[in-house]
Amino acid sequence: MKNSIPYDQAQFPWYFPSFGEYTTLMEKAGFRVIAALHFDRPTKLEGESGLRNWLDMFGQFMFQNLDDDTITRIMNNVEQNLKSNLWVQGEWVADYKRIRVKGLKE
Repeated sequence: MKNSIPYDQAQFPWYFPSFGEYTTLMEKAGFRVIAALHFDRPTKLEGESGLRNWLDMFGQFMFQNLDDDTITRIMNNVEQNLKSNLWVQGEWVADYKRIRVKGLKE
């Protein structure tokens, strides 16, 4: 529990495997991995509220059962904690990463 908010894994369904973990999962599923690529994909989030808008769109399930004041406090903390890394030349830039793996079913 952080900030008096209980943690519930069900509210955080995202899964971010490592490069090795992803290719291993493919091999366990019967694929022979023939190519793999890991690359950065920075993505601009429009406007000063870009980060909040992203959280509203993709993370709304994280804020279920929270009052508006708590959500605002969380959003402010997120922006404050990420601004030095993700606020670039007057706009928010999401630090997306991509893993592309090509395999042949054996």
